[in-house]
Amino acid sequence: MHVGDRPDDVVENRRRLAADLGIGDASTMVWLHQVHGDTVVVADGGRTGMFSGMSMGMSTGTSKDAPEADAAVTDQLGVALVVQVADCAPIALVGDRAVGVVHAGWA
Repeated sequence: MHVGDRPDDVVENRRRLAADLGIGDASTMVWLHQVHGDTVVVADGGRTGMFSGMSMGMSTGTSKDAPEADAAVTDQLGVALVVQVADCAPIALVGDRAVGVVHAGWA
């Protein structure tokens, strides 16, 4: 939602991505407003409907709806964590009871 594309096109592309990945409902995808910081959000999968004070998933699909962070973790099934990269590195973390994604790059 932050690259100047039409919001409706972005929402449709995210819906298609979710379908292609077999996720089903794109609203379960957790998108971040990445800022090259050190904030990590915990996605609770809808237990409270919120994480870090922000709405989960696509909501209205604007950047301001996504939490400002560069990493997300969850211990909930059915939550798809998303990290976007260009010249930065994506890192996937897998534990016994939780997973995470990190946008690692410029300091």
